[in-house]
Parts: sequence; C-alpha cells; structure tokens
Amino acid sequence: MAIKKNNFSYAIKKLWNDNDEGESESFSKYIIPEENISANATDVTDVKDISEIDAVEAASEPYYKPTVQKSYEKPENENMQITSISSSTYIDGSIRSTTDINISGNVNGNVETTKNIRISGTIIGDVKCSDLTMIDASLQGNVKTKGHMSVNRDSIIIGDVDANELVLNGKLKGNLCTSGKVELQEDAVIFGNINAASIYIAEGAVVQGHIDTTYLSDNENDTVFPEQIVIS
Repeated sequence: MAIKKNNFSYAIKKLWNDNDEGESESFSKYIIPEENISANATDVTDVKDISEIDAVEAASEPYYKPTVQKSYEKPENENMQITSISSSTYIDGSIRSTTDINISGNVNGNVETTKNIRISGTIIGDVKCSDLTMIDASLQGNVKTKGHMSVNRDSIIIGDVDANELVLNGKLKGNLCTSGKVELQEDAVIFGNINAASIYIAEGAVVQGHIDTTYLSDNENDTVFPEQIVIS
C-alpha cells in the first residue's frame, strides 16, 4: 500500500464531509497528521505508527458487507413418508401402502406394503412387506417378507413365515421357510418345521420340528450319495 503526502487523509476527509459533517469530526481522530508522514513516503513502512494506518483502513471499509448465501441442502429423509399407527389406535380392516409402516396399536386385518414394517403392537392378519422388525409384538397370521426379518425376545408369531433371512429370539408356532440364513438366538422357541439354506442355533434355543437345510433336487441327491458303498 502506498501513501503520498496528505492525499489519503484528504480523500478520507472528503468522503466523510460529503456524508455528514458531524461524523467527519468524530472521524478526524483517525486522520494521520501530515507531519507524521515522511515527504517521500511510498510504503506503509515509512509511517511512524502503522497501527494508525490500520485504523484508517478499517474505518473506511463499507458499512454493509453482503453475506454469502448458502445453498439449501435437502435432508435425505425429507421426502420419506411413514404411515404410523399409535398405541391408542385400533383399526378393524386391512391396510395397504407404498410407504414404511410403524404399528404400535392394534390391527384386525391384513397389512401389506412394498416398503418396511415395524411392529410393536398387535396384528391379527397376514403381513407382507420388504423388511420386518418385531419388538414386543404379537402377530397371528402368515408372514411373507422379501428381505430381512427380525423378531426380539418378547415377540410372538402364530402362523407360517416365509422370509429371505430371519433372526429370531422370540416365539414362533408355525413352519419357517427361508431362502437364506436362519439365526435362532438363545431365547428362541419354534414349534414347526424349518426349511432354510443355512441355520445357526444358539445354546438355549428350542426347536420342535423337522429341520431341512437342503435345496437339492432328486438328480442332485444322486451326486451326493451313491446307491451303495462298494469296497474296492
């Protein structure tokens, strides 16, 4: 920054005189006396007190500084729609939806959606959805899920279950069929047959029924077991 003689001080005085005479008087304390500036001053290092120059520059800044407008980022869940049935609600009839469903109340009818269902209430009817979560829930009816199914310790199902995979720590009275893995945790109880690609049974789980973990056809069975064992 270069300052020559009294040009800068004159410009500041002129600016404030044009706006308001009273303000120019209060601002005069920021004007650097001419005798404090060397005759050949060309840089701020020639000024005896650089802090005075800083004060003049700060005071000469515009009153208004435009703020930078921030772009609005839309929350990921802003368009998420959820159908909720509160604990104090009783519905006598079927429910069909294309949104997630949370059921804390009681439903006497079938419940079907293309999305996920979370149950912490009671349903008397069949349930169809993508993923199903049961927490302290009761369900009497058949269940069909395309994805993951989770049943906690204090939940009970009376009916058949067809799921992609299941983690069970509650009670199930009915047949279970999964195309993926079944995990029976320590408090799980099943009265019914199990057909799954694979199964894990924790110590303490109870199973009363037939367990089948194969999807082999008759032709494939021949490749696993020969007709008889031959001593060569």
